[in-house]
Amino acid sequence: MSDQRTVKSFTAPRRRPTEIGRIPGLTLPWQFTLAQFGVGAAGLLLAVLMLSAGAPVWTVLPVLVLTLVAGRAIRRVRIDDRPLLAGLAGWARFVSGRATKDRLLSRTADAVVDNTVVGSDHSQWLLFCVQPASYGALDSTEAKLQALRSVQQLAASVGASRFRLFSTVDAVQAGEVVAQMERTSHSESWDRELAAELDRLAGMDLADRRFWLMVLCGDASPTKDDGGWLSSLAAMAGWRPPARASWVDRAAMSDRSEAMVARAGAAVGLRPATAAEARWLLDRVPVGSAHRPCERAEDDYPHLMLAPHPDAVPVGRGFTEGASAWRAGDAQWCEPLKRIALAQTDTQTVAHTSAVVSQLPDSWLVPGGGELLWAVDSLADPWEWLIDIEVVPNQAAVAKTRNQHRRLKNQYDEYGGDPAGAPPELDVAAEQIEAQRQALVETRSDEFVATVVLTTALAIDGDEDHSIQQAAERLCARLERLTGLAARGDVRVAAPSGDQLSARRMWLPRRHRAPISRDYRQYLLSDGLAGLGPCLQSQIGDPQGMLLGWADDKGSSVPVLFDPTLGPRARAVGAQPRSPSIGIAGKLGAGKSVFAKRVMWSSLMAGGAVVAVDRSEKGEYAAFAETVQGAAPELDVEIIDVRDAESGSLDPMRAIPDSRLAADTATLLLGFLGRIDPHGAAAARLALAAAQNPGVALGELARMAAAGDDSAASELGVLEAQAAMLAGHPVGGALFDEHRRPARLDADLVVLWAPGLALNPQPDTPAEVAASAVVLGTMLTGRAITFASVDRFAGLLLDEAWSLLGDHRARSVVIEGLRDGRKHNAAIWLASQSPSDFAASAELSELLGYVACFGVANEEAAVAAARLSGVDPALAARLLMGLPTGIMLWRDLFGRAGLVEVALPADPLAAAAIDTTPTGQPNAEFAHAEFAHAEPLDAEPFDAEFAGAPG
Repeated sequence: MSDQRTVKSFTAPRRRPTEIGRIPGLTLPWQFTLAQFGVGAAGLLLAVLMLSAGAPVWTVLPVLVLTLVAGRAIRRVRIDDRPLLAGLAGWARFVSGRATKDRLLSRTADAVVDNTVVGSDHSQWLLFCVQPASYGALDSTEAKLQALRSVQQLAASVGASRFRLFSTVDAVQAGEVVAQMERTSHSESWDRELAAELDRLAGMDLADRRFWLMVLCGDASPTKDDGGWLSSLAAMAGWRPPARASWVDRAAMSDRSEAMVARAGAAVGLRPATAAEARWLLDRVPVGSAHRPCERAEDDYPHLMLAPHPDAVPVGRGFTEGASAWRAGDAQWCEPLKRIALAQTDTQTVAHTSAVVSQLPDSWLVPGGGELLWAVDSLADPWEWLIDIEVVPNQAAVAKTRNQHRRLKNQYDEYGGDPAGAPPELDVAAEQIEAQRQALVETRSDEFVATVVLTTALAIDGDEDHSIQQAAERLCARLERLTGLAARGDVRVAAPSGDQLSARRMWLPRRHRAPISRDYRQYLLSDGLAGLGPCLQSQIGDPQGMLLGWADDKGSSVPVLFDPTLGPRARAVGAQPRSPSIGIAGKLGAGKSVFAKRVMWSSLMAGGAVVAVDRSEKGEYAAFAETVQGAAPELDVEIIDVRDAESGSLDPMRAIPDSRLAADTATLLLGFLGRIDPHGAAAARLALAAAQNPGVALGELARMAAAGDDSAASELGVLEAQAAMLAGHPVGGALFDEHRRPARLDADLVVLWAPGLALNPQPDTPAEVAASAVVLGTMLTGRAITFASVDRFAGLLLDEAWSLLGDHRARSVVIEGLRDGRKHNAAIWLASQSPSDFAASAELSELLGYVACFGVANEEAAVAAARLSGVDPALAARLLMGLPTGIMLWRDLFGRAGLVEVALPADPLAAAAIDTTPTGQPNAEFAHAEFAHAEPLDAEPFDAEFAGAPG
């Protein structure tokens, strides 16, 4: 990753305590900070008071010793990774408040007007929903840098002195996923598929991360008509009455919202949140990422309850007509154990743990070095995060760094008489402060003073001590996993005791900065803020379609959808139109055939048609077709064994109903067989004969075209002899034996089984000629079937495509099919064991709309697979060589690449139909968990990439 960028954190020098110099005439091993000076002064004062009270002199000595020890400890001892005094204060808050239950605030919020939320301190916050920038672990370095620049531009475009970026992890209802799948088709068979998927998804914990922006926009103040003078008197007396909706200037706030959306539009998608979303965010503060819904109880402030209205939006325990929300805190909070906050609502008890980023590295590389907030998605635990940001304008930040640099320089004079000179720490701090000043001047970025909080929660069954203790142990395990993930990027996180409630208050719309914000603030520029990885999300899959599988880089169960028919209609979902064709590659047993059958099944259930050319010796797809016939009796299935005279003829002139399509297919087949120049007179005569004699057998067509005594007739005479020879061959008869019945090619699923046959570029023996003819014939016939009607989607599966792609005649037909598939509403699915087979033509890989690469055996194949998928081989090659069975590298409609764990259908009959191997044994690659996704696989490759390792 030579194009990585270095971003910096300036926290270490900015947090360095201000030193006030040495005592004149004394040489001590440290300089004094203001805190040390205060402790020393307090100790001396206590000693003086003791002596004044008549205490013996020897009793003063322990006091002085303790004072010296405390002074040294202030610089060296840290509690919860924060200074000693701050840590002791946190412990004091924990001890004094552990047995106390109270609301977080007397009122969570006062009013909600459109996307404006008024806090209990009358501060106004604009709420926006943020569309995350796509950031996949396997994206190119340039694509990742572009996503990071988008977040950087978002932070720079807010234009406010205070704002918060935060994310929530919320439960996804099974019906929401099924609603996306439903858009694929309206056929009855698809409804049955949806019902099975709904049952499966209903028993799973599905989650989705959403991103939000909350911007401080001053205070809401009452007008004279609203009794402004009374509110002012109340504020002077120390009490703030609840704000009313009429205090909000809706026009002004709407203008500010539109301006923010316009400024951020070039970076990321931003839309004003709705009043219902604002209410939902306030309601979920006691619950957090514990997804159990809270039922609303009787309101304990009935006199504040507004009358129900048809347009009213419930907010907290009050109602609003799109405006005012009288809201009281709806949970009793306490901190019974270290690092645990407990919220007791009317219906459940929820335990929370909040961790804070206590120290960032001085610098790190992006992408791949420190995007912690993006990397938490790889954990199975639902961690939500919030960044509370105070913006210091560029000029003010430059002045601050200049003054601090000057103070540090002045300290060098205090070491003038010291033989050891100034300590190295002073040099490092001075250099870092000067580097920040230069970066501020060069980038003209504002300074962002940020506090990063991560929180997770789980519901408790009951409020007994043992239940709370068990929840605490589970939350502690989550914290350890988060700490380990952060440590890979040299990031330190801490869960401070005594400030867990303070951390939860940060999720409420309040101006007040809690002690936790002061103790753990980080000093960053806009690039450093983006380097934390906020508002970045790995995205893969189509917005509709079948349930293809599960995103393997996510710790939670995130469905990946795939619509085989969507490519030509991609503009409808914001993508560029693509071919619906798929390139499938991977070693034996890696999962190619299961994936192919999964796509075939869903295409059939959605009302499409499928043709499969099966060249396996034991008829894997023929066995699949037989099982499909039992699993879905409404589907019409036709299996054609080219060796069986009773199975039917593939003669295109007799089997294809469309005479024009039949003539074109026959002309191509006979031209390939006789090696006829497609631009010569013989080809023209052959095409004319096919067009003028619909329904005639191939052998008879060759004889009719060869009639005459010119050079073209001589060339066609050789073809006539070949056709006559093949008519009596047991394999060639599948095309040229006019006594065989025409095959039924209008079935829903047609399998053309040509076991063990290969396409030989230079056939010598009759067997090789027959095999080549049949292989070309099955491919051309399958192409003709799938291109027969634009009103119904059709897919053509060409398994073991290496034989076809290596021959220029067959390859030209495949490329033509890939190019014309969009306008014919048809797809070609090419499967091969070696990804290098797709490198036979640059045009071939470019025309594939989707790519599915399973595990490969060696580095050469891994590099070829990465290039086929459009991924940097340096990132993906090692990953592809270690992929478990059933997990693939998937390139979707939008060109995004990511790992997907392929899922069998929820319908057990469908799963049994797909789970067919030539040996008849259960397919080991998908035999677990009763065909259902049980636990997401750990995303170690992505963790390694987070740690900065390539791949």
